[in-house]
Amino acid sequence: MIETFLLILTAHLLGDFAFQTKWMVINKTKLPVLLLHVGIVVIATGALLGSFHWPILLTVLITHGLLDFGKTRLRNQGYKAFIVDQAGHIGVLVILSCLFPAAASEGCWLAVFEEDSLNYFYIFLCIVSGILLVAPFGGILVGTLTKSIGEEINEAAAKVTAEGGGDDASEEDAKSVAVNLADGLTNGGQYIGWLERLLTMLFLLIGQPTGIGFLIAAKSILRFGEVKDSAHRKMAEYIIIGTFLSFGWALMVSVAIKTGVDHWMPAAAAAETKNEPLRVIVDEQVRLLLEESQEKKKEASVNKVPEPKPDPVKPTDEKGKGG
Repeated sequence: MIETFLLILTAHLLGDFAFQTKWMVINKTKLPVLLLHVGIVVIATGALLGSFHWPILLTVLITHGLLDFGKTRLRNQGYKAFIVDQAGHIGVLVILSCLFPAAASEGCWLAVFEEDSLNYFYIFLCIVSGILLVAPFGGILVGTLTKSIGEEINEAAAKVTAEGGGDDASEEDAKSVAVNLADGLTNGGQYIGWLERLLTMLFLLIGQPTGIGFLIAAKSILRFGEVKDSAHRKMAEYIIIGTFLSFGWALMVSVAIKTGVDHWMPAAAAAETKNEPLRVIVDEQVRLLLEESQEKKKEASVNKVPEPKPDPVKPTDEKGKGG
């Protein structure tokens, strides 16, 4: 079951966050664009399953299309719509995994990969899913959750600008906030968020969680200029909330991905043991034969019956023989 869920979940994440372009997101209200997106998801699902499993593919086609169609008709595209939409998709995938737990073993991947190396394929898909969850998925989630705070900052900046008048201090604060909002790279915040969450996952996977503290400290130092000024209090709170949400989401996903990797890693290691080089196998057999030979020698020495000692030869009396 877990293998089937991993395959169709990875296909869903690829279809929604890797193969779906910005143009498709904007124009998804049009039926042809919506059908194109759903078709990509269905093709990805069939490709990762390695078979034309029509019950799963038909269910994904219908449910994904209906959920996305309903989302496009909502006026408010905030975090609630995003969470409900993704929860609906993932819920359908969980149900399909329970109904068709053997779908993963019915595909062509067993013929492509050796049975022993198939576990590494699952580990690879697990890491791919983690990357998509922490980077683009996490970026949209954090962005929608903090959208209202960003709008509040914009309103505050506009209000300060409107009420500044002749007050030099207020006018300076307004300019400072406006410059803070406008300054920076076009997608700099997005790339920083992706990198910090990906590095968080990397540190957990390699068993170095202390590196996460380094990331938080580095980000705090770089943002110090925005936090120390009282005019930027709203911006500072916005950054802190976004940082905590970003790292919190990255930690949750990373723990789940590490659990999945650890699930398939022992099986992969056991498969490697079965396929050891011939030299190693021969050396092991020689060692066992030597140990068996030594044990037999010990047993023979313990059970050996001692041979009777010959009687000592008595010396003859030469003088008696002569007389």
